Amino acid sequence: MRQAVKISARNVIKAKVKQIVMEGVTAEVVLSIAPDVEIVSRFDPNKVGDVDSK
Repeated sequence: MRQAVKISARNVIKAKVKQIVMEGVTAEVVLSIAPDVEIVSRFDPNKVGDVDSK
């Protein structure tokens, strides 16, 4: 079962980018935060370059 969690832009989560898929008017980014735990985000593909990768 998938559980939705709201995450604020102020939250900082250590993660590794697992996958980025550009699909027309949206981009999907999959982040791995722990074994078998992922966060999936969909947004404007023009913003993918704005993601802070520290």
